[in-house]
Amino acid sequence: MNIESHFLNWHGRKLVLALVALIAALSITSLAAAEGDAPGAQHFVYLPVVSRSATTQVANGNFESGVTGWTIYSAKSRNVIRTSFSPNTVTPLSGAWGAWLGGMYSEITHLEQSIKIYAGTAYLTYWHYITSSDYCGYDFARVTVNGTQVEQYDLCTTANTNGWRKHVVNLSAYAGQTVTVRIRATTDNSLNSNLFLDEVSFQATGAVQLAPDGMNDLMFDEATLPEWEDMLKGPQTK
Repeated sequence: MNIESHFLNWHGRKLVLALVALIAALSITSLAAAEGDAPGAQHFVYLPVVSRSATTQVANGNFESGVTGWTIYSAKSRNVIRTSFSPNTVTPLSGAWGAWLGGMYSEITHLEQSIKIYAGTAYLTYWHYITSSDYCGYDFARVTVNGTQVEQYDLCTTANTNGWRKHVVNLSAYAGQTVTVRIRATTDNSLNSNLFLDEVSFQATGAVQLAPDGMNDLMFDEATLPEWEDMLKGPQTK
């Protein structure tokens, strides 16, 4: 850019700022009389008010502050929010922390927090990674709002994601309310299932997308799961 064009661009920006200031000044009482008005009549210019809509916020949705913002539970007293999923080969979608639900037989795990839901961003979203050796109909993931179930899906071999996938739940029915949102996993007494979570947030629509490049290639290694001894025996019955 030459000196002349730089000079013009700089002064152009100053001109825009000056015009904005002038328009704002006109919103103050004007003592100049318009034609047909009495001397000293007041005149006003009304400028549009621009506001930003409130958005639904999740505290520590990427888990990078550990358990901060979350209430967690494990029937087996496990650390639900953690930096390691060992002996699994799965790693968090982003950062160093993630959540691991399930992972043992007869386990109940959940995480929850109180959230004010706004109409413009009422779709709960989170990235999940499902690894299971179970048949469908025994182990489950659930989303509840104030204790009412709004979503349920199987944790089973045909539901395995073979990578991180974005999951979306429509909570627009709760817009304008402060509610307790819980994500929960339950397992039975055989054939292990795991639900890994990361990046919990809210968005404006039900759109989903793939994980960032490379993250969908993280494969599930059955032999490294807890209580893996019965997973390698081939087909079994419940």
